[in-house]
Amino acid sequence: MLGPSIQDWEVKTQGTYGEFHTLAGKVSYLMTKAKLKADTTPEGILTKYLAPVREVLNIDDLDFNQLLQRDLDDYRVATDLVDYLLKPNFGGPAFYTPILAAVLPFDGPNPIDSYPENLDISVTQVDGNTWEQTQYGEAFRVLKFWDKNNQMLHKTPLGRLDFNTKHVKLVVIDGQHRAMALLAIRRTIDRNWDAGTGGAYRYFYEKRINELLNNPPPDLLENIEFPVCICWFPHPTSDNSLWPNPHKAARKLFVDVNKNARTPSKSRLILLSDSELTSIFVREFLNHLRTKDARFPLHAIEYDYPHEQGEGVPVRKTALASILMLNSAIEWALRGPDKYIKDVNKTIQGTAKKTDKDRRLQYELEINKWLDSEIVDEGMNGPIAFVRNDLRNEHFPKTQLKTLIEKFWDGWGSVIMNIFSEFFPFKCHIEALKDLQNNWTAGAAHAILANDAMFKGLGIYWTLKEDHEQWLKNNQTARLDGGTVQDKTETVKAWEIIQYKEKEFEQERAKKLFNRKREINDELLKTADNIYKWLFTQAFLSGAVLTLASLKHDLGYDAKTFKERAEVWIRSWNLALELSLDRIKIFDRQQDYAFLDFTTLSPADAVYFRYLLLEFMQVSRSEEFTPEEKEAIARLLSQARKLYLDALVKDEEKTLKKNYPSMTSKVCQQKANVKAKNRMSKFCRKWFGITSQQFSDWLENFDRPLNQEISTLNESEYSYEESDFDDDN
Repeated sequence: MLGPSIQDWEVKTQGTYGEFHTLAGKVSYLMTKAKLKADTTPEGILTKYLAPVREVLNIDDLDFNQLLQRDLDDYRVATDLVDYLLKPNFGGPAFYTPILAAVLPFDGPNPIDSYPENLDISVTQVDGNTWEQTQYGEAFRVLKFWDKNNQMLHKTPLGRLDFNTKHVKLVVIDGQHRAMALLAIRRTIDRNWDAGTGGAYRYFYEKRINELLNNPPPDLLENIEFPVCICWFPHPTSDNSLWPNPHKAARKLFVDVNKNARTPSKSRLILLSDSELTSIFVREFLNHLRTKDARFPLHAIEYDYPHEQGEGVPVRKTALASILMLNSAIEWALRGPDKYIKDVNKTIQGTAKKTDKDRRLQYELEINKWLDSEIVDEGMNGPIAFVRNDLRNEHFPKTQLKTLIEKFWDGWGSVIMNIFSEFFPFKCHIEALKDLQNNWTAGAAHAILANDAMFKGLGIYWTLKEDHEQWLKNNQTARLDGGTVQDKTETVKAWEIIQYKEKEFEQERAKKLFNRKREINDELLKTADNIYKWLFTQAFLSGAVLTLASLKHDLGYDAKTFKERAEVWIRSWNLALELSLDRIKIFDRQQDYAFLDFTTLSPADAVYFRYLLLEFMQVSRSEEFTPEEKEAIARLLSQARKLYLDALVKDEEKTLKKNYPSMTSKVCQQKANVKAKNRMSKFCRKWFGITSQQFSDWLENFDRPLNQEISTLNESEYSYEESDFDDDN
């Protein structure tokens, strides 16, 4: 028996078939339709299987290499797309463009890498018609209308696609929001929201749809049909050897389709890209956060923000980093150009050459130690030669991807994980977040929604936020116009719970940060908030990476040694904070003699955070440092401190030119130098116990390592007179 008989196929679709050929391969497709009315016709059945991935699969069980759809924006679907269908518009008819779905291989609920091996093409009789049949085991089959008179495919390209959902599933590549709008209308009219796993989302749709319908015509569902394009990826050979797995092909198609339409956010493109090593490493990092060995939960990373994120600062209060921050850190770790790693007295300017960055990538992954100078790799059309020295971020051997990922984890992957999990302020954030989740008791529907939004699907969070904002706006308008104020919906109540829980979280985080048992007052709570706003930036995280990278380079450590010693270096940052309990406030820009008080923070300011963390390491006087490390830290610190001083000089010049436009350039430079030196002297004394004499000694010969006696006094024990820093000194 070739496979399931006709009555065994769970889903049957019919339409016109076609193939899209390019040099990169072939995509087969069937143009068909689905309809809202739930009946036994192929069109009525198909709609059921266009449900979002979140309802078909357990997303928590999928790693980031298997994710395809972006999180649904239920608010947008309910207010825009449902309205588009159900609100009368006399300007013309409504129409949805085709929904694009892919047939992807699964073993029950689990994605697998390939379709079953397709059987020989045969001509067969089905439902009284003759078809050319290509069957992929028990997963699916493709039928093409056959001209039995001429023994060839019929000129009319009628086709069928039959499949079993145990072995394959339809995954929407483009149009998941349109599909959800149609499903929501169908479920509301049929009153079957509780029939599946989508019941949790009824609160976004049910009330809205019922208001729009208000006694819908009985034939409404009969009249709504929508186009669907179903695609699959046939293998050019029967043994599947020359084609990437369908899930990867579908991800690429998703990116291609959305690049040419509404471009996905940068975070979504990072999640989907298979063409860049750094994006793959980002996904592997996130995958690790889903394992039982994870040091902190996945929801601490804002990995799928639906809008453009500017500099990548996380929006959610409980997130310690965004995916853009993580991506930037990995980029600096593996591809940071030599000039910024070797020279700590250089500012970041312009765009680095790809060749320089890829040369660094080869060095950091130590490919000369394990990869042969030339290997045989997999190409689209068969084996190809791959030259080791040609390895780049966008050109790497597919057969060695597993090893490349291992090398990432053996070095920088583990080090970046340690920065997140061990640096004291980050650790306080993570512990407070875990406490929030562990102590949360969710009972009512809106409380469950709030819990899911904070700890599960990020898409729900953004949807609740937008829904609440619209509710406030509508009620404000209603009050001004004398209209009816809307009652709180379940989604509005859910967002209010989130706001309450976020405040609770910030209170607990501040207690841990300042080592307090009692309630934190508003002033100290504000200080904690300022500190975290400064730390949760690309500039700080990249600066932390640059600090470690410069030391690694200066000391000539290999990946194995670096991984071990980096733990010591990160501990020294914490030791610096322990020696002076107020030193953590250096990250609060509202403090006197604040760090980086002259700039609106940008990623290029990472070099100044490198300077600051080198000061931390010097002031810690860690007994775990080797003699060579102590020398390297002092040497690099002296150079990095000069860079920070130069930045202060430029800031003072800018201020003087603004306030005294008639001042000559020479006088302006002289005064700026004096003011900047006094300003930095105060900064160094307050935060690191460096006396004015020690600072003057360093200024006289800044290129020599600083030989200072480190003060371990708390800030409150420092004393100095303003006269110590007069401009004439």
